[in-house]
Amino acid sequence: MSLAIILIDEGTDDEAIAEFVSKLKPGLQEAIRLNAKHSTGALAESLSVDMDMRRVIRIESSKEYAAEVDRGSRSRIMWGLINKVVPLKLPGGTTIFRKVSLTSLIRGKWRYPGTQGLDFVEKGAELARARMSGPIGFRIQRAPSVRGLM
Repeated sequence: MSLAIILIDEGTDDEAIAEFVSKLKPGLQEAIRLNAKHSTGALAESLSVDMDMRRVIRIESSKEYAAEVDRGSRSRIMWGLINKVVPLKLPGGTTIFRKVSLTSLIRGKWRYPGTQGLDFVEKGAELARARMSGPIGFRIQRAPSVRGLM
């Protein structure tokens, strides 16, 4: 799954591009580890950085959730829970079970609150730029996302 494309500015020499590419994946991995609340080792290891053309770098991941971790997700009704039994832990430690009904979904219950994105592509690219010996200019284009639009 494509996460982003980095377009290197004209006039950047090949040595600077090669140095940036070599520092990009470690920068992305560090940005994930610094900003994530939970372990994301599988996501960090799934990242790949490939040079398509002379000035185009493609960042991809084999994990389906990578774009959602990077960009965040919107609040939404969890329609997939309809007629399922869901365990709920009460503050005292007791677990109860509730069946999710269509009526409760229509009333707005059982909403996923959404998540804030880590923006690890931008932060990782900036970490890679900061670790370079010389200057480099680039701009990031995120891949379009269709998840959550339906």
